[in-house]
Amino acid sequence: MDFSDRLKELRRLKGVSQEKLAQDINISRSSVAKWENGLGMPTDESLKMLADYFGVTVAYLANGQQQTIKRSSKKLTLISIVLAVVFVGLVCVLGSIQSKIFDYIFPILLGCILVIMGVFNCMGNIASIHWYNRRKVTKQNQKAYSRIMGIGTIVIGVGVVLAGVMQAFSDGQIMEYIMAGSVITGLAFMLYAQFKYNKGIF
Repeated sequence: MDFSDRLKELRRLKGVSQEKLAQDINISRSSVAKWENGLGMPTDESLKMLADYFGVTVAYLANGQQQTIKRSSKKLTLISIVLAVVFVGLVCVLGSIQSKIFDYIFPILLGCILVIMGVFNCMGNIASIHWYNRRKVTKQNQKAYSRIMGIGTIVIGVGVVLAGVMQAFSDGQIMEYIMAGSVITGLAFMLYAQFKYNKGIF
């Protein structure tokens, strides 16, 4: 039993609604709904209030999930820093070879941001995908859905970066071809995830 199930069970045993629980500990009902749907974890302060409210320990309520999320957050931060350093290093190296690279800094930067978002998704971070696009995804399918959406985002991001770099070294239309190919491929992954796990685009 994970945190969301434990919270629902404790609330059921106490005989209170989501709205009543939210009022009693002075939080929004949408926060309770989000926690029970497995879309996030409460802050340390909220977790302590919940534990006091239900008369259980924080350790019992969290069941290690809090620590897992903190570790994941640190890992994502580290990945972001590494990717940012790689990006700056890449631009500096390429800029020393071809100064024209700075004319295409925007698509390269945009592509790197998409890659970072894709990595977050691949690691199971569904929160970065708009709720409207994931509202029908079941809790059991969240990781698979996030992974496929992440792959699609990474493919688009890598294509945008490559398009920017290649255009700086070529006067042809290679940028358009690379970008079109990556966008079509990435969107194919994302549409597959939407239809398989969200039962449609909308």
